[in-house]
Amino acid sequence: MSAQAPVSFRQHTRPHDVDAALQQQLTRCWIEVSDAGGAAGFPFPPVDPDEVAAAAAGLVAALHADRSRLLTAWAGSELAGWLNMRRDVHPLVAHWGTLQHVQTRTFVRGRGIGTGPDEPGP
Repeated sequence: MSAQAPVSFRQHTRPHDVDAALQQQLTRCWIEVSDAGGAAGFPFPPVDPDEVAAAAAGLVAALHADRSRLLTAWAGSELAGWLNMRRDVHPLVAHWGTLQHVQTRTFVRGRGIGTGPDEPGP
């Protein structure tokens, strides 16, 4: 990653946090990952762009700070990937969280976008 654009992350907790341009980028990423054979919720590539756009719109519409957040990864100014974090607000399971739709664009694969920071050696 050292020779690449720095990676940054943004958290989106409400539908109005995602403008039309970002929603289009999410959709394009989802199409790219699906068409490359990723298990991203659509069974057979090539996927229908309208179906993916509708799924992305539904995901964005469901954003809520207490239940569903979107985390986007950026390589410089380009969307590198994204994931959706969800949790149930019921008190018995409110401490649980689920990551959904974890995906990275094909052009950034192998660069460590989806990994945590390097840990020191032994």
